[in-house]
Amino acid sequence: MTIEPNRIPTLFSHILIITILVGGLVQGTTMNVSAQTSGMVVVINSDTTWTKANSPYDLTGPLFISAGATLTIEAGVSVNLNNYDVLVNGTLRALGSSSDKIYVISNDETIEFSEYSNGWDEQTQSGCIIDNAILESVNLRIGVSIKIVNSYVSCPIDVGESSIIQNSTISTLSILGGSVLVKNNKIDLIKKCYGTPEISNNTIDELGSDAYGTSPVISGNTIRTIGGYKVEGSTVSIKYLTLNSPIIKNNIIKEGIYLVTGSSTIIANNTITGYLLKYTYSVYTYPLGSTEQRDATFRTSGIDLVGKGSKVKDKIYISGNVISGCSTGIRAGNPGYPIKGEGVQIENNFISNSSYSGIDVTAQAIIQNNSIRNNPTAIIVRKSSSATINYNNIENYADYSIFLEETSTSVDATNNWWGTTDTQTINTTIRDFKHDFNLGKVSFSPFLTEPNPEKMLIPELPSWMILPLFLVTTLAVVSFRKRIMCRGYTR
Repeated sequence: MTIEPNRIPTLFSHILIITILVGGLVQGTTMNVSAQTSGMVVVINSDTTWTKANSPYDLTGPLFISAGATLTIEAGVSVNLNNYDVLVNGTLRALGSSSDKIYVISNDETIEFSEYSNGWDEQTQSGCIIDNAILESVNLRIGVSIKIVNSYVSCPIDVGESSIIQNSTISTLSILGGSVLVKNNKIDLIKKCYGTPEISNNTIDELGSDAYGTSPVISGNTIRTIGGYKVEGSTVSIKYLTLNSPIIKNNIIKEGIYLVTGSSTIIANNTITGYLLKYTYSVYTYPLGSTEQRDATFRTSGIDLVGKGSKVKDKIYISGNVISGCSTGIRAGNPGYPIKGEGVQIENNFISNSSYSGIDVTAQAIIQNNSIRNNPTAIIVRKSSSATINYNNIENYADYSIFLEETSTSVDATNNWWGTTDTQTINTTIRDFKHDFNLGKVSFSPFLTEPNPEKMLIPELPSWMILPLFLVTTLAVVSFRKRIMCRGYTR
């Protein structure tokens, strides 16, 4: 079916749209012209339903849905935008079904929901919604809350406010602010991540590097990478995602987390596996004047955090993560971008099989109750850092257990399990002042004489039992630590 209601010449359509957006002109006397020329603006200024019986619908000009008007698209309808954009000032309800989808076909055109359109209200189940629709090469630019559910969108979506994106397949999603809910989707790229969105139970290829000042909750997802990297010739550069106070928890992440981090960052209970990137680059050879191809590799990090210059007001917590097969398991700051202020607490993580190091800090750091195994160097403490390293299991390190780099600050590394009780063996695996007088001293005695056991799960208990249980547990822990500590050696 060809859509031919009242029209305005295309030459004036942009002026009309600007007038409507800025001045609120939405009623139809100006738009009720009877010209029949193709390319005129198609105006819907009363409630209209597009039915399957009259499908397909082919636009002959840009489509404008006036304020107060609702366009309802029934299940099974096909719409061809024919290179024309759609502007919604009223309400658009595309209501397909699982067995009878709505199809919208275009050539990179845009459906825009202006700030004057009727945003989605989850409580009343009213407002703009796209349900069970397939949008091929259609950009969505959304200035209000919208619900997109059970749909496929192959072009970028810009959302904000209290929008809901659920059970859909999305090419590129940009979250421009608000408290957007993104749940149970398959997403190629989350390009922007502003506001305080909840991003949960999705499969995401890349959570990109264009975000600032945001506080998302990212949980229960399967993600290839947060932030990421880019290959340019022979160089691999890291793309860091800037987030102020994110919570990143319970995700499965293949190629690492790369953040420029602010205060109150929590990274907890994620499983992160490293990835070995193999790539080829060209080299011009002189004096032969030819180009040869060379192969190279790059192994991803687990958690890679850098400071942004200002001090961190609240501590960064990295806890309960399982990290394996990375270049470095956890890197908190680097000499060029240290984490200043309250620093970072790294605890209860399991880090294994790194190709370079288990933990690498350029920050004030508390490192406790971690298992760090099968890494060339277990822990690196770098320039101007202050680290406390206690109650960790540090085992099977090929080169060093602790390596100080350009830091004169002494390190408390007591009460750790080193994989041995031989004090001389432990001493020789630590690089500190005995290798370079400009370095600080690592104190490792007393040390544990057996591995620190994994913590027990604590069941929920009635409040009247908590204080007695705490006292009993404290006495037991003190007794246990006395039993397993060795106090026989001090350098």
